[in-house]
Amino acid sequence: TPDRQKALESVSRFDPDSWNVFLTEKLGHGGVSMIEGERREKKYDKEKHSARLEKIIADWDRIIGYIDELPDSDELEKFMKNIGHPTSFEEIGLTPEDCHDAFIMAKDIRDKYVLGRLLWDLGLLRSY
Repeated sequence: TPDRQKALESVSRFDPDSWNVFLTEKLGHGGVSMIEGERREKKYDKEKHSARLEKIIADWDRIIGYIDELPDSDELEKFMKNIGHPTSFEEIGLTPEDCHDAFIMAKDIRDKYVLGRLLWDLGLLRSY
């Protein structure tokens, strides 16, 4: 269940300048492109966040319904193995830190509402 206070506190502590430094250190020019995208999208704007949060809270049961329709991780892993696809980041040469960083940065790749954005809006991204 979304915790409005936790989400708002998380956003109030968010430092976009530090985040931009992190992006450019990790991704170089790719990070710069992501920062430019954020300047257009303004997803970190506190008023826009507050509006999204209220919509998330109002639609939470529907959101959970969509999530419940997704296949579980065991089904996905079985499918991936059946087609000869890697099922872990280590199999493609990534470290746990690479995986963590990729997950928290993925919300900034393009203007799409993905799981990482939902978790950021809820103040939960870093804990996942």
